Amino acid sequence: MVKRTAPRRPQPRPFDQETRQEMRGDRSPAATMEREPQPDEIARRAYAIFCERGCQDGRAMDDWLKAEHELRKP
Repeated sequence: MVKRTAPRRPQPRPFDQETRQEMRGDRSPAATMEREPQPDEIARRAYAIFCERGCQDGRAMDDWLKAEHELRKP
């Protein structure tokens, strides 16, 4: 004979610190963490840097890292 039990209720997930700050509208330094730039944004900026340098080949990684750094600045 199988004993039937009441179905389990799902437990609410606890909010993490960032979610709570977003809900409160908190704009403290922790709440305004730098966002990750998207790869297409980085690529556009890296290409612009490449053009600013006179379209000289051989420094693609430097251009990419510089673009990534610039886009992460607040």
